[in-house]
Amino acid sequence: MLFFLGRNKFDNSQYVCWDSEKVANHHFLVIGASGSGKTTFIKEFVSNISRNFDGVEFHVIDVHGDIDLEGKGVKSFDFSETSGYGLNPLVLSTDKDFGGVRKRVKSFISSLNRTTRKLGIKQENALTNILFDLYAANGFYANDPSTWGLDFDPRKNSKYEKKYPDISDLKRFLEYRVKQLFLGANSKTVAYLEELNKKVNLIHKYNMKYLKNRGSSDAEKIIDRISDLKSKVKELFINYVDSIETGCELDEILKYDSYDVVKSLLVYIDELEKSGVFSGNMPSIDDDIKVIIYKINSMRRDEQKIFVDFLLEDIFNRKRERGLNNLDTFILLDEAHIFATEDPDHILNVILKEGRKFGVGVLVASQSLKHFSSDVLVNTASKIILGVNEIEFDLIERKLKTNKGQIRYLVPRKTLLAKFSNTKGVYSKYYTVDIDYSVNKNKVIFEYFS
Repeated sequence: MLFFLGRNKFDNSQYVCWDSEKVANHHFLVIGASGSGKTTFIKEFVSNISRNFDGVEFHVIDVHGDIDLEGKGVKSFDFSETSGYGLNPLVLSTDKDFGGVRKRVKSFISSLNRTTRKLGIKQENALTNILFDLYAANGFYANDPSTWGLDFDPRKNSKYEKKYPDISDLKRFLEYRVKQLFLGANSKTVAYLEELNKKVNLIHKYNMKYLKNRGSSDAEKIIDRISDLKSKVKELFINYVDSIETGCELDEILKYDSYDVVKSLLVYIDELEKSGVFSGNMPSIDDDIKVIIYKINSMRRDEQKIFVDFLLEDIFNRKRERGLNNLDTFILLDEAHIFATEDPDHILNVILKEGRKFGVGVLVASQSLKHFSSDVLVNTASKIILGVNEIEFDLIERKLKTNKGQIRYLVPRKTLLAKFSNTKGVYSKYYTVDIDYSVNKNKVIFEYFS
């Protein structure tokens, strides 16, 4: 694949071009201040590659809602509270090495901890236990890889078809545990107590005269059911106390730490559910759609972080599970410094280190270099600088090794700096390029590794 950037400013006979076969990996770092042409670069890259090379898919993550692409094979989706679209961060990968319950629980909690509302130690331990129990209740066992998919359900006589739990399921599970901790009772007792409260509430909501007007049998049935439920709840509380034999029964409840800890988790997960973007209702995408734009501009920043973490995991897990492959997938992440972290296990760093083997390239773009991890700087073979604010000059010259003063004379939208690393790990120097993305692909390429 070729993507022409334009002419070498100091030799107009030379066309500077990104060549997928010559670079060490297919990852880009694009730095550009507001108004420097960063969004235009992303659009031109996607348009040029998708138009000139078949079989390549693009996942464009649009943080600001300003990346608009048109044409055949392009589809844009809004992810917001009202759009109806959302991903499920609790779906498991069935890969025996990279998937499973433990890795999903760890990645889910790690993602929450990268937000502004980091979990406390007690919350983290409680949520870990709750998630393991939630998965087990749905037929997914941490120690049995055969249960990680949907084809095999180890549960006996289950009333429900096996499915991956989602945020709504986690919320309901937490609600149940909150009630259990409040009462100190087992789950069966809580179930009957919930039904009892619903029936009593019905009487308060509609007076008995109204119920009797509907028919004496309806009223009598409700009254009889309430009487039965009260007796059953009393019996179950007595049975629960009498059933204590090992002394571990209370530990089964207390492994979630305390009522207050689980209640705080319920409040947190309730907010995630209300955002609407974790519903698990991902849009269906036809095979002829090759450019998918995920518009996440309406989300709060913490929601964006969690969403992007799990979207990247979902994309990369699918590519990794198919095995080694040639380049056929690009992920383009605007304002990528928001999502970057020094954690080597963070999905962005994993893709940067392993993506080439599985046919995945990443373009990370940002206005600032400040918060990028060392993994991002080291593992992006192609560096593009479009023009930055003067307060970034010293930082970029130090971290990206530009020549002294070279960056200071860039003209936004007219010139850029480009540097590439070849398959032997040898970097070219930074070339100043007069931007022209429309160059015919048959033009002579500037051999910057010669």
